[in-house]
Amino acid sequence: MKIKSIQIKRYLSIINLKLNLDSLEHITTICGANNAGKTNVLRAINLFFNPKDYEASKDCPNHKFYGSRGGNVFPEITLDFEKENVIYRITKKFNLEGISEVKGIKIISKSNKQDLDENFIATFENKISFFFLPSINISFPELINNLIEEIYDLEYSKARFSGLKSELKKSFDNYTNGLVEVLNNLATEINPTFKEFNENWEVGFEFVSDVKKFRDLISNDVEFYFNDKSNRNIEAKGSGLQRLGFILMHSRILSKIKNKQPIILIDEPDIYLHQGLQKKLKLHLENLCPKSQIILTSHSPVFIDSYNLRNTFLLDLEIGEKVFYQRSKKEFHPLNTCLIDI
Repeated sequence: MKIKSIQIKRYLSIINLKLNLDSLEHITTICGANNAGKTNVLRAINLFFNPKDYEASKDCPNHKFYGSRGGNVFPEITLDFEKENVIYRITKKFNLEGISEVKGIKIISKSNKQDLDENFIATFENKISFFFLPSINISFPELINNLIEEIYDLEYSKARFSGLKSELKKSFDNYTNGLVEVLNNLATEINPTFKEFNENWEVGFEFVSDVKKFRDLISNDVEFYFNDKSNRNIEAKGSGLQRLGFILMHSRILSKIKNKQPIILIDEPDIYLHQGLQKKLKLHLENLCPKSQIILTSHSPVFIDSYNLRNTFLLDLEIGEKVFYQRSKKEFHPLNTCLIDI
């Protein structure tokens, strides 16, 4: 199962863009000049899988949200997934608050189409392991969480480590529950004193730690290091080595996933890397499990295969003439990321 087609409407600089992917290739490269909208394609796909990241004021086209304020303002993202020659088309529409509509169609042939309900869509999406690696603001704690979530449970689910993890989690739960119980016993003892001042007064305790999940506790205590014989501190490395380590660790996660479809978006994997490391990274990504699907943006000729353009897309940004919008009393240059026929 892979993404076969991407259609994005009204997202940042993208008014209406459709990319048809060759599902036989597991790497897709999006190229174009700076500020053409390449990253916006990845962000839109990320929004499809992570709608909680949505902010209307930031994600809608600027001239529409702050200018025209008409009906067609908010994003609409459609992905076609191909599985065993059947297309599953899922569309997510947004409004001011978030998702306004989710709909899906199963396309067996031109004359045989079936509607998909939300439960099927949720189950379908749950079979996908999705990762988005931005070019900036990489998070190693988040990486550690992904390692715990994807690799630990898969690699050691039947080993003794699974039992140790279970014991640790049980101890953690006992600690938090016991702590609250002890403190509330204290509250019960001291409450009569408070009631002497006001009969409606009482005190109590709740566990309000930022550690919402057991794995978050682990990731806070685990530090990722990169030992290149000079020092081990990842923060002391150059941006190139930090980012390379970040990508390679995620590629390891992809290679271990067995029961889900791995999809990874990488924004400019070439950034900060000299050409020799770029070539090695490109080869590494090509040799990843063939069922993985990788969609990346790049300026580098190393990642843009000019001899095989089946899954290479060139984008450009059209900047329209300045328009005065009567409703907002403001002027805007409409932007439109478009696909160049190569």
